[in-house]
Amino acid sequence: MKIIRDIVWSSDEPLDKNVLWLNNGLIKYYGPNGWESLKYFSMLEDNIVGSIDAETHKIALSGSLPQDTYCLKYEDDKGIVLDNWAEVCQMPNSSTYNELVKFNIAPYSAHAIGVYNAKGVRVGHIELGQFKPKYGKRLFRFGLLSDVHNSSDESAEPTEDIQRALKFFNDKQSVSFTCISGDLTNSASEGGFSIYQKNVQESSPNTPVYATPGNHDAQSGLNVERWKKYTGCEPTYEFTHTVDGIPFHFIFLGMYYWSLGTDGKPYKDEDIKWLAERLEAYKEEKCFVITHLFFPDRAGNLLKIYPQGNWLQGEQLTKLENLCKTYPNTVWFSGHSHWKWYLQKYQATENVYQNEQEGSYCVHVSGCASPIDSNGQPNTSGARVTKPLESEGAIVDVYEDYIDIRCMDLKNMLYLPIAQYRLTMKNNISYEKCNYCGEQC
Repeated sequence: MKIIRDIVWSSDEPLDKNVLWLNNGLIKYYGPNGWESLKYFSMLEDNIVGSIDAETHKIALSGSLPQDTYCLKYEDDKGIVLDNWAEVCQMPNSSTYNELVKFNIAPYSAHAIGVYNAKGVRVGHIELGQFKPKYGKRLFRFGLLSDVHNSSDESAEPTEDIQRALKFFNDKQSVSFTCISGDLTNSASEGGFSIYQKNVQESSPNTPVYATPGNHDAQSGLNVERWKKYTGCEPTYEFTHTVDGIPFHFIFLGMYYWSLGTDGKPYKDEDIKWLAERLEAYKEEKCFVITHLFFPDRAGNLLKIYPQGNWLQGEQLTKLENLCKTYPNTVWFSGHSHWKWYLQKYQATENVYQNEQEGSYCVHVSGCASPIDSNGQPNTSGARVTKPLESEGAIVDVYEDYIDIRCMDLKNMLYLPIAQYRLTMKNNISYEKCNYCGEQC
């Protein structure tokens, strides 16, 4: 606790009580009712101890700070550390934190970043500036998960993971629905699908859950009737969610086969053709494509560590990539690799990738069950480390012209500053009809 002496507040106050106490970002003084908070002291000009670059979002600490390692935390307008938020980072003075990307944003409830020394004492703040964008009217929000991997064992960790996630989405966030990017089961067994259905019915009884099949759901070929029985969804389908007269199209592209590699065809060709037709029909409206497999050269393939034999490759990859490039009004969500959100530190495009000329986005979704960690060093024993006791996912806030993706550690119920994004979506677009696949369109 730091004391500033010889400050006279009032001639009516005893001199020995004219002391300001700076404690956890608050100024306190001795008033009629004892010690009281005065104001948020970090707003004082001389208490700014760092900055955020408006373009790169690099954070730099002042070289005037004493030699130490500092912890950065989001704070509200009263200087109180935000609940349910992980720390922004830890960094020594006179250094730069460069793990944020251009899509990262500060949360709407944040007013500043508090800077704390190794003893936990607040030494100042960093103003957010343009790092905190303006917020308009939120139209709706939905939950976002991938790779829930339910097994026949109801007591297994994945059961707790999906139940915890759905209850949080529904009870605390009031989502309109939840979307799951594949791998509902671990081995496509009827027991696994049955447990998944039970988890959804118990944890999301009044809120829809929409899902699409992943490779683990399509072992030995997708059992379509089993899939429909336990999910209530087709493997490939669409629905439209309209708010304030604005349509938002959700298109689900499901895997039918665990068939990857150069000549693999995990999707039905007719489904890709159908997807192309739907995107063409909705080219002037906003579309979200939910599928399982990532695009290898976009989001979700950290440093290409994931086994190449398990990538989407060949003709179908080319067709889907061309669709992704052709329609800039789309956001493509995928899972499969399970990479943890924070691994953006090793590759800027790991979680969010934007196509050329500010077109469509590709978004990787971390694993609800067993996210995968990495040391960021290919071909080492720490390149892929499964974390079965952890769980991650996201909430997507939808506005008229943009979406905010709020990624979370769902085990500890913490929002992750490194994975808070704003994606500006194009609207009312005019361009030539997609003709990438000739007669197939």
